Amino acid sequence: MPDPDPDPQDLYIERQADRIIYDKLQDGDCCYIVSPPQTGKTLLLRNVKSKLEATGFKCAVIDLKTNLDRNITNDEEGWNWKFIDNLAKQLTLSNGNGSSNILTRMV
Repeated sequence: MPDPDPDPQDLYIERQADRIIYDKLQDGDCCYIVSPPQTGKTLLLRNVKSKLEATGFKCAVIDLKTNLDRNITNDEEGWNWKFIDNLAKQLTLSNGNGSSNILTRMV
C-alpha cells in the first residue's frame, strides 16, 4: 500500500536546473531563482541546499518575504540587525545563549 503521506523529497524529480545551480554554487557563483508561483522553487532550493550541506558547505536561506518581521521594515537598522541575526543563527554562529557571535561582537 502506498504511503499516504510521502516525504516530498521522495517524490522530487531532479531537473537540469538542480545540476546547474548546484554546480554554479559549488564554484562560488551567485544564483537567482526567478519563476512563477507553484513551479518548484522551494523544493529546488531545499534539494540543492541538502546536497551542498552533504559536501561540507554551510548554507542559509533567508526569504525576504517571510523571514523578516514586517514591523521592522520601516526601520533600516532594525531590519539589518534582524537579517544578520537570522543569517548567523542558520549558520550556527551562536555564542551558546541563543545570540549570534556576530551580533555580540558588533554591539
